[in-house]
Formats: sequence, structure tokens, C-alpha cells
Amino acid sequence: MMSDIFSFIDPNTMLLGLLFVIFFVFIQLALSKTLKDKKTSGIIAFCISLLAVYGISRSNLDVSGIFYNIGITEEMIYTIVPFIILAGLIFMIWKLRLSRTLMLAGIFLIIASFFVYEQTWVLILGIVLFIIGLILWIRERRNPQNKPGGGGGGNKGRDALIKAAKQFHDWATRQPNPKFVGNWAKFINWLGNGTKSETQLCGIYGVSQSEFVSIFNRYGKV
Repeated sequence: MMSDIFSFIDPNTMLLGLLFVIFFVFIQLALSKTLKDKKTSGIIAFCISLLAVYGISRSNLDVSGIFYNIGITEEMIYTIVPFIILAGLIFMIWKLRLSRTLMLAGIFLIIASFFVYEQTWVLILGIVLFIIGLILWIRERRNPQNKPGGGGGGNKGRDALIKAAKQFHDWATRQPNPKFVGNWAKFINWLGNGTKSETQLCGIYGVSQSEFVSIFNRYGKV
């Protein structure tokens, strides 16, 4: 069971991992409202979450004691928390891709190894995850087919997206409040008929996320 895998980690460190996931999710969601690049917002959210958890650990705050006082037992920590952490990792993979998630998780475990009982195993696991993530990231950089939307639509997909962005710009400028309706969120909703996400649209038009944003800023933004 997952609880057995995490049994060598003390409850305080387990709860710090839970706080990290909570911080990351809320900070990333907040940043995604202001930053259009999900990768950038995800990395910033990771760094802030890591610093927050590191600050809590250095303050010698008894995190497990706080959770015990509100009725969360050690058994619940080893039963429920690992699944919450797993859900957080899945969320990170969705926002950052697998390679970056593995590298960041590796960095987190390497730092966490200084605060757990089984330092060697946690350190080794962190290094292994970081190396695997780095290898995957290098492969993604070398092979455009592995990038979001890469290789699918080629120039035709990009040209179609540029045309759609221009049409959106023309439509928005004819509305009573062009600045309000001509923003990024409205463009995604307009382009995907309210049913498709940014990632799905990247795949449809065969462009990377950064190229998608660049085309909107150049041709569609009011």
C-alpha cells in the first residue's frame, strides 16, 4: 500500500509535504489568473511553496502537533495524506508536464532529505527523480513531436491560428467594450466554443503554448 511506501517518513515531514501541495495548488491557481504562461506560473508557485515549507520547517513549528489537536491522527496521516500528495503531483504534471514535475519533485526530496530519518533513501530517490526528469526534458527539447501540439499542424495549423486570432480581433473591436471582450480568457472561450482548454487548442493547431500566446498577443489582443 502507499502508506507502507511512505512509512519511513516521519509524520511532521509528511504533513510538510501536504502543506507544500496545498500551497502549490492555491498559488498556481492565483498566478494563472495573471500570468498566461502556465509553465512560468507553475515554476513560480513551486518556488514560493518550497520556500514557505522550508520556512515552516526551520521555525521548528510542531506541524504534526497542530494537526493532532484538530483530530487528525498519525494513522490518518499515513493513510490519507499520501493520496492527497499523489493528487497534487498529478496536478503538477498537468500544469508543468511530467519532466518538469519529476525534476521539481526531485529537488523537493533532496531538500527534504535533510529533515527526515531515512536521509540516504530520500536523497537517492530525489536524485533519481531529478535525473529522470532531466533526461525527459532534454528529449522533449530535442524532439518537437514531444512538445504540446508539436508537429501536428505544422505551418498550416499556425496559419489557421493566426487567421482565427485576426478574426477574433476584428470581432472584439466591433463590440461595445473591446478591451473587456478582447482578452486572453475570452479568446480561449471564443476559439474553443467554450468546450476546449488551452492545452487542447495547442494540440488542435499544432503549436506550443508559448507560440500560442505569442500569436494572440500579436494578432488577437485588443
